[in-house]
Amino acid sequence: MRGHNVKPLMRSLLDADVDLRGLRLDVAIAAYLIDPAEARYELADLLDKHTTYAPPGDDASSSGQLDLDGTAVTPAQAAGRDALAVHHIAGPIEASLDAQGMAELYHSIENPLVRVLAKMEHVGIGVDADTLRSINERLTNEVDELGAELRAVAGHDDLNLNSPTQLRALLFDDKELSPVGVKKTKSGYSTDAQTLEKLKDQWPEFIVPLLRHREVEKLRGTYGEGLLHEVAEDGRIHATFNQTVARTGRLSSDQPNLHNIPVRSDEGRVFRTAFVTAPGTTLLVADYNQIELRCIAHLAADPGLVDAFTSGQ
Repeated sequence: MRGHNVKPLMRSLLDADVDLRGLRLDVAIAAYLIDPAEARYELADLLDKHTTYAPPGDDASSSGQLDLDGTAVTPAQAAGRDALAVHHIAGPIEASLDAQGMAELYHSIENPLVRVLAKMEHVGIGVDADTLRSINERLTNEVDELGAELRAVAGHDDLNLNSPTQLRALLFDDKELSPVGVKKTKSGYSTDAQTLEKLKDQWPEFIVPLLRHREVEKLRGTYGEGLLHEVAEDGRIHATFNQTVARTGRLSSDQPNLHNIPVRSDEGRVFRTAFVTAPGTTLLVADYNQIELRCIAHLAADPGLVDAFTSGQ
């Protein structure tokens, strides 16, 4: 079977207890291997780049649009056009894989991975929703407490802590803090985290809790509410894993981004406690060890760098 962006189809069929096998070529993933710097791998883009084929109608990958005679394109017609487009793209794509020495990589790793990722998305990862709710409630309380403290220190009950305009007026007009070294935007002095760090010693009673407020609010919004929003009816999070987004060849994920669960701070790390396993199993966290430096050592053959790795330094 050949197709374009086949994984969503595999995942939807798994939801219907159908395990789709026999994928031979996904032209989107193959095109990514050929040129990982491209921003898009849509059918229309691949047709333009790899073929001289002109599909019937306006767009080979669009459903619900108008045909040349003004009639609506039905989903069945759109699917037929997509299949026809894949047919014309497949040959040139496979020839390019061979020409660039990518055929073995595609067939041995990337192609089988499509079905693996579809199964991962279908199964999802277990979470303890009560733990997430508890974390979110604690962060919400801290945000509210910090907000009340900051408004009291500032002397403004209606201060919007998320408003750069109001913060700018408070810091530089009301308190007359020195803006030396502070970058300026079109609307005035910046109030970003870097700026606040520079101003911290001039008004620590306000700026220190403001930095904390921003940190906690980001954790609450991105992970407290964000992760809870993604918990499905089965109590699991079904993220999407992308093969054609990162230029380096690694996977990325979204809805939510499971690669970005915090680990550097104690407050962020607590979210990892909400991810749970089936009885008798454990979660394994794995990562490359200095992969970039190892590649540099191999490619440059630098004696000092190679020795550092071979000697275990």
